[in-house]
Amino acid sequence: MKANHLRAIALVIIAIPASIMVGYINGCVISAFKMEERITFSGMMFVVTVSTPLLCYFLFFSMYFFIFNKLPIYNELICIVLFRILLVSIFISPFVSMYITYKAMHNGYIECEKISWISPNNFVKPPETCK
Repeated sequence: MKANHLRAIALVIIAIPASIMVGYINGCVISAFKMEERITFSGMMFVVTVSTPLLCYFLFFSMYFFIFNKLPIYNELICIVLFRILLVSIFISPFVSMYITYKAMHNGYIECEKISWISPNNFVKPPETCK
């Protein structure tokens, strides 16, 4: 039983930085839809936002499994539904990214230069705030 508690503590330690990262990404995606003064957005941020329930379920599922040593009820059904949502978000993320870019440009935002091809798009209202 002591080993199960250590595993659960390790999972919580892993879950805290993951939740901080997901919270930051969700904040960026929400700022894109609210059209705030500075928008940071990419297709992968959308995928992470939509797949947050899947990530949370796997973290809580693993803690439940290690503590109680049994599978939750409807585990397979929940995994299938959440995984399908993830696949749909992967397929529609380029279109959402194009829409956000179009909407930002149409509303007078200026796209800042990217540091690398992987980095997300940054849109700002006043051009002076581009760094």
